[in-house]
Amino acid sequence: MTDSPPRFPFPSGAAGEPSTEYKGLREDEPISEVSCPIGDPVRLVCRHADVTAVMSDPRFSRRLYYPGAPRFTAARDVSSDPESILNMDPPEHTRIRRFLQHAVSARNVRSWRRHIQRTTDHLLDALAARGGSADLVTDFAEPLPNLVMCALVGAPAKDCTQWQEWSNMTVSLTKYSVDEVRAGLKAFERYVADLVRSNAATGDGELISSLREAHIDGEGLAEHRIVRSVRGLIFAAYETTSSAIAHGAALLLAHPEQRAALRTHPELIGPAVEEILRYWPPFAHGVPRRATEDIKLSGGCVLAGQAVIGPIAAANRDERAFTDPDTFDIRRHPNPHLSFGQGAHYCVGAALARSELEVALSSLLARFPDLALSCSLEGLRWHEGFLVRRLESLPVTW
Repeated sequence: MTDSPPRFPFPSGAAGEPSTEYKGLREDEPISEVSCPIGDPVRLVCRHADVTAVMSDPRFSRRLYYPGAPRFTAARDVSSDPESILNMDPPEHTRIRRFLQHAVSARNVRSWRRHIQRTTDHLLDALAARGGSADLVTDFAEPLPNLVMCALVGAPAKDCTQWQEWSNMTVSLTKYSVDEVRAGLKAFERYVADLVRSNAATGDGELISSLREAHIDGEGLAEHRIVRSVRGLIFAAYETTSSAIAHGAALLLAHPEQRAALRTHPELIGPAVEEILRYWPPFAHGVPRRATEDIKLSGGCVLAGQAVIGPIAAANRDERAFTDPDTFDIRRHPNPHLSFGQGAHYCVGAALARSELEVALSSLLARFPDLALSCSLEGLRWHEGFLVRRLESLPVTW
C-alpha cells in the first residue's frame, strides 16, 4: 500500500518563513506529487527556473474546467471562474488584458499617487492621535489600499469592511462553508455591478471611467467584463497589497540595520519593496495550470494533461536564483522574484501595488522614527486557512 501524497499548501515555517519542505524538494524531488486540500492531485515544482517556466510558457494553460481539475476548496475558488482574466488563455486573455493595462497605466498610477499619499497621511494622523501603540494591520495596512480603491471606483469608505469579508471568501480554504462562499461571491458581484452602473450615470470613479472609455481596435469592453475587472482589482487591493504593507513594516522593524539604511538612503525604497515581496510573498502558494503537451523542465518532465503548481514562496528562496536567499537584504540586486507572476499573467496592477507600498512604508517610517514591534517575528500570528499569507495583527509601539 503506497503512502498518499502530502497535502498542499504545506504549513509555513517559524517566523513567517516558507515551508521547510521546499528546500528538500528543490534538491531531491524537484517535481513531486501533492494533493490539494480537498484531495485533487497536482504536480508540484519548487525550483525558480521551473516555476518561471510554468508561469510563462503558453503551453501551461490556466483553463481548468475539465473533470478532476485541481481545486483548493469545494466551493468556487480562484481557479473556478471562467469570466476571470486569471483563468483565461490567449487570445481572449490578451484582449481583456489590454483594457486593464490601459486603465492601470503608469500615467494613471502616477496621477493616483495623490490619493495614496493623502490616504496614507490621514491614517498616520489617526495613529498619532491615538497615542503610543497600534495594530498596523487593522489601523494601517488593511484600510490603506481599500480606501485608495474606494476613491478610484467611486465607492463610500464605509464599504471597505464588507469588501474585506467578500475578498476573504474568495481565498478561504476552511473558514466559510460552501453556501456562504457562493452567496458572498454573488453579493460581491452585484455590488460591483451597481458601482459600474452608477459610474455610467455620474462618472464617479476614475478607474471605472478609464475602463469604460477605453477602446482598442475600435471596440470597448463589455459591461460584464468591466464588472469582473473591477471586482478583481478590489480583491487584489485588499488581499495582496494590504498583506505586503504589513509584511514590509514587520520585516523592516525586525531588521534595524536594514531600516537604518533605508532612512539614510531613502532612494532604497524601491529595492526594499522588491525584497519585501520576495522574502514574504503575499500570494505564496501560486495557482495551478495544466500542461497541454509534454514539457521538459529542469527537474524533469510534466506530461500532457497533468496539472502543475509552482509555489512562489519556494521559487523566491531558490539558491540557484538568489545569493543567500534566506537573508533579508534591501540592497539585493538582481532580484528576479516571482511575486507578481511572470509572462502573460504578470500582475496588471503591479505598478499600483508598488506605488502604494513605497508611499506607505516610507511615510510610516518617516512619521514614526521610534516605531518598534511589540513582539518578535516568532511571536506574530498568521491567518490560517487562506490562500493568501496574511498577518492577523502587527502590534507596534512608539
